Amino acid sequence: MKTTLSLLIILLLVSLFSSAKIIISSTSRDTDSDDDIEIDEFDSEFAKLTDEEKLQKIQDDTGIFFEDPDEEVEQKSGLARIQSGYGENLAKYPQIHDFVMNEGWDYEGLEVLFIGDKPELLELDGKSNVLKRHDIRDWTLPQLREKLIELGVKPKK
Repeated sequence: MKTTLSLLIILLLVSLFSSAKIIISSTSRDTDSDDDIEIDEFDSEFAKLTDEEKLQKIQDDTGIFFEDPDEEVEQKSGLARIQSGYGENLAKYPQIHDFVMNEGWDYEGLEVLFIGDKPELLELDGKSNVLKRHDIRDWTLPQLREKLIELGVKPKK
């Protein structure tokens, strides 16, 4: 637990002082594991790591991933992608917030990324090329679900 708390503090500091975007993975870490180490030991070991190793450790331990906005990122193949924004940008749109947090991970062919300034639905060609963008800020849940089905995105069984 102490390790996770330290990593989250480091994450906040890194995000404050960098232009990195934060993407939350749908993976989780068992916080009750016996391999937690003392904070002092962690800090001294962590200080010895390079920046790349620090980010990798944070990713491995917390499931939180960073995306360099200047780096070309190979996207997964899918039929649609929701770029929901995050924090206050996402909270402004309760219907979209509810879908992303409660249902978004339960669809085959749908990618959900916590990036962007406003919620958008992107139609993809299966190779991550964007065919069309939809501003979904004012969409209802039934409208969003209907559009996903129209695009061939189906709930996982």
